This record gives sequence, structure tokens and C-alpha cells, in this order.
Amino acid sequence: MQNTRLDRRSPSAGGVGRLFEGPAAWLVTFILIPALIVAILLLPPVSLLERLQTFAYTRIGANGGAIAEPDGTTVNFPAEGVITNFQANIESTPRTDFIEGQAGGEMFRAAQNLPDNLVSKSPVYHVEIRGRAPVQVVVSIPIPNDSLPYETLSVYEWTGEVWRHMPSRVLPDADIIESRLDYMPAHFMVVQTTPTVPAVTLDLDLEGELPQGAVATSEARGYLNLRGDGGLDGQAPPNAGNTIPVVTNVEGHTVRTDLINNLLVDPGLQDNQLLTLEQLVMNNGYPGLLVDYRGVDAVPSARADYARFMGALADRLRANGKALSVRVEQPIPISAEEWNTGGYDWRALGQVVDKLIIPAPVDPRAYAPGGEMEQMLAFATSEVDRSKISIELVGQSVERSGNYLLLKGYQEALKPLMGEIQAESGESGVLQLSLDNARLQGQVQWDDALGLYYYMYTDDQGLQRTVYIESAGSLGHKLDMLRAFNITNVNLQLPANN
Repeated sequence: MQNTRLDRRSPSAGGVGRLFEGPAAWLVTFILIPALIVAILLLPPVSLLERLQTFAYTRIGANGGAIAEPDGTTVNFPAEGVITNFQANIESTPRTDFIEGQAGGEMFRAAQNLPDNLVSKSPVYHVEIRGRAPVQVVVSIPIPNDSLPYETLSVYEWTGEVWRHMPSRVLPDADIIESRLDYMPAHFMVVQTTPTVPAVTLDLDLEGELPQGAVATSEARGYLNLRGDGGLDGQAPPNAGNTIPVVTNVEGHTVRTDLINNLLVDPGLQDNQLLTLEQLVMNNGYPGLLVDYRGVDAVPSARADYARFMGALADRLRANGKALSVRVEQPIPISAEEWNTGGYDWRALGQVVDKLIIPAPVDPRAYAPGGEMEQMLAFATSEVDRSKISIELVGQSVERSGNYLLLKGYQEALKPLMGEIQAESGESGVLQLSLDNARLQGQVQWDDALGLYYYMYTDDQGLQRTVYIESAGSLGHKLDMLRAFNITNVNLQLPANN
């Protein structure tokens, strides 16, 4: 008997076999299968593309590390700022591509939203962090060509929504711009700033009058005093349309540090204060509010609490289209680059308020070229967006006796010049008048470096005093210094007797 072998293949088996033969085999072997393999490698859990990209990243461990761009821009991660190991990478968009809107995607939107007063001077740098971000970062950027004047140079970061001032210092001797931060910005570049529209606020009391012929953007009036329960004492000033009420914790000449520091540690008092201030502005239709709380404790926790509280107040006012101005106290120089700002974190406050009011030095000698005033302006603009800075100038003459400085009105400052008038008849019968003032030491002189007139005299105790006369010329000298840093906001305190 002949054995018959049965073919158990399905009827379609031949069709599948024929698929891998002939021209179709080439299609499957060289296109379909490789495409499937590539898709598998690119999809999780393999993610080959992501793994290949990690070769461009630098691993930062517990000892810290750095990443750098070919142009010399570096980002250093100090060991003390590294929480856990992470990876970092830096790239850049050429300045020309950014300016011409050729960068595409996120950078195209960033270019469209660059404020008119900022001019790009460097590439836009991009830093990406994989893992937990560090809490200390030092960014060093070579000063771009054609960046003069350095006084108006800044670094700005793109947040994804707006361009924001990034604290930085220009170090000409090292030819770099340096930023020391507690976070890592994702996108940043060097810009040259241009002046914004000038604004002048006159600081008047409740019943003070605007001097004849004076023009002011706004009038700061008050004062309303902080109360122990978070409320306010005092009378709200009438609104002239540009009136800004001033709230303070200064009663007479006494600074109530207890009131402000109690407020910062009591959430209930803060809630009451926020509601009170919001109602003050809204019920009277003021365009904004000026907060002048002095004597904030200089410990880090109080500085942080004050900045957070001002941020919460700014958010409430801004939601209603109102602006918040915060006055800080005059800083104390530690060196030409470092200043002690007491209980006020200028950097943190500058991020949340609409205007930061900084008192200028009273001593006229501070206004010499390269002196204390210029150093303070350089520090202020390194910490705070210069468009938010307002410098408080005191429009009064100053009398110096040793280390003491006394503010005086214009007429009072001229009194020591007065002496006894003597009359003599000459040979021709012409009456000759002379002014005899034995206390006066020399004539009134012009100090070109300080930009003002001064004279010296001896007081009743025989001590020498120097009187610096404030005038339109000396005030113009101060304003010129502000303009050199593109600071165009001024708060001016005028004397009672002009």
C-alpha cells in the first residue's frame, strides 16, 4: 500500500510564504522590519533617542561641576547648592536668528514679547536640567562687543510668559557679567537697556500744596499709621486723581518696630492688614499705594516674610489694576560692590512690587564721580529691574558739622551768610556799603565735582560748619547721575520753606 503524506498547512500558508519571496521580500526586509525596529527603540522603555541625547548632558554630582558654551559662557554649580545628582546641558540661539525671528518655536514668541526698552546684545542661552535642580548657581557671561555703557547693561530671562530682570553684576576687570542665583533660569541673554518714560512723585503731607509751577506724575500724601490689630489710624487723603496714600509705622519721630515685626509673625494680623489696605485703595479710587514700614528685623526669616507679605499685597492690588510702591531704608555700604540692606531683600521685593523706592544719600559728598551714590546705583540696578527703581531725593540744603548732617530749607541755609552792613563815605562823597561777617570763612564757592555751591562758617561754639546749598543746578546734577543708569523714576521730598 502506498503511504500518503498529508500536507497540514493551511490554505493561506502558501500566500504568506510567497509574501517573503520575490520583490515583496525586498520591501519587508529593507523597509518594514527596520522601521519596526526603529519604532521599538524610540518608544519606552528603551527610548534610544533620549539615551543618545544624554551624551550631550554633563553629570553633576555632590562635588558640584560646570557646563560651558563655546563663546565662554559658563554655568557653575557649587557643591553646597547640589541637593542630589543631576544632569545639565547648555545651548544657545544666535543673536541674529533671535532678532530676525528665525529661531522658531518658543524663541519666536520670546522675540515677539521683548520690551521696546531692551536691546539684545548676546545669544539667548538655554539651560536644561534633568533631575532635581540645584539651589545655587553662578552664571558667567563674557561682556558682548558694542555693549557700552556698562552702567545700563543688564541680563534678562525669559520665563515662558515675560522677560524678567535677572540679578547680575558687570565686572569690567574680568570682562564678564556674573549672576549668583538660588535657581536656574531656563533662557537668558544680555541686553542693553534704554530709558523708560520719566515719572516724578512729590512727597507731600496731608495738607501740603504742590509748589507753584511744579509738575508731578503723582502726589504721595498721608500719613496713615499701622495699628496693633493690623488696621490703620489716620485720615485718608482726598484723591486728586493722582494721589497715592502713604501708610507707615512711624509715629512722630518714633519707629514702631514692634508693630511691623508682630505683623509679620501673625497670619491673622496680616489678613486684617491686607483687607484694610485693599479697601483703602479701592474705596477711595487711588491709583496705588505707598508702603513705608521701617525697622523690619534683619534676620533672614523676617526679610523673607516681609517680601512674601508685600507680594501678597501686590497681587491683590494688581488684580484690581492698582500699583504697589514700597519704600526701603537707606542701605549701608560694606564695600563698593556689597551693601547691607537691613530687613529688606531688594532682590525679592523687586520681583513682586511695581516700584521700589530707595532713599539717596543725604551727604552731598556722596555725589562725587565714582562716589557712594554711583556705587549704590550700580548695586541697586544689579539687584532690581531699573524700570522699577525710584530714587528718593531730599530737596533741601545740608549743613555739616563734624559727622552730623542737618537738613535745612533754602532760606535757613543762607542765614549764616548774613552779617552787619557797614557804610562809609568816600572822598568823592559816594556812599560805600560792605558786609562784615567775621564768622564767614571765605566766599561762597562752586564745587564742580559735587555740582553745587557751598560755604563754611564758624558757629557760636567756634566749630567749623559747611553748608551745601541745594538748588535747581545741584538737583540737576543728581538727576544726571540717575540718567546715566537709565533710572527715570524719582520721589522728591520738598522743604516746608523754599
